[in-house]
Amino acid sequence: IPHMSLTSMLWNCFPVESALRWRRLLAALAGLIVCVAGLQVNGLAQGHEAGKEQAFADTLLTYMEDFEQRPWPGDLDWIGEVSHFRIDSGAIAGVPGRVLRLNAPDAGHSILYRRQEGIVGVWSFRIRQPFTPSASNRAWFFPLCDAPPDDPALNGYAIRLGESGSDKRIRLYRFDAGVSRLLTTAPLELTEGAYDVRLTRDTLFAWRLKVRPSGQEQWAVSPEKVDSTHRTSRFSGFYFQYTATRRDLSELDDVFSETRPGPFFAANHHVVNQNELHVGF
Repeated sequence: IPHMSLTSMLWNCFPVESALRWRRLLAALAGLIVCVAGLQVNGLAQGHEAGKEQAFADTLLTYMEDFEQRPWPGDLDWIGEVSHFRIDSGAIAGVPGRVLRLNAPDAGHSILYRRQEGIVGVWSFRIRQPFTPSASNRAWFFPLCDAPPDDPALNGYAIRLGESGSDKRIRLYRFDAGVSRLLTTAPLELTEGAYDVRLTRDTLFAWRLKVRPSGQEQWAVSPEKVDSTHRTSRFSGFYFQYTATRRDLSELDDVFSETRPGPFFAANHHVVNQNELHVGF
């Protein structure tokens, strides 16, 4: 029908009295919105198989902290056990400067995280541990998660540095209600010392983990792993586990991320009256 809007077409489908017509019109429009949103969600889950990139938000979320300027914790946006950390002088990559040092009072664990909504992009950090990480003394970095890093029912992804056995590697895991599943591993033996860690997730939901000893140029690159299970985020941060003799030895520097939030979609709708429609996203 030439020059007829979608609203006009729907209006003519309901030739009844005005109030009821408005209710049915709003319900039809809401159903259309949810239908389109459902197609978007299905496309989001199947996007990689179809070979199509997803329409992510234009917003670029960039974060960089080298701990050089501001006092700790000062006005920095880190939350968690901030009192378990302190600014210290250090030279993780051979250049003197300031680093963030774990300074816990006793054996246990410490979390340090910040709010972050990005789900695709790049995350990187530098870490130094003057001991060989193990199952008792190790660090996790969560690029994205839906709860604080020590939540037992957390959903998200995490890089693990430290494990039992002789074949120690830096690995990427997915967490589903607190249960971890290995996704990919960087082919570099993990020993004592400093490492640069870089993680990427593209708009096809392909993950890649890169690791190198700090100060070197060559990266050890993991096999690519496509995983789109978790497509929302609330936080990003660190989880340290340690014994009494390792409670104050780990150091962090150059924490960086450049990410984009995921597409939004209509989750539900409700017709309030002939003049009001609520759509949840």
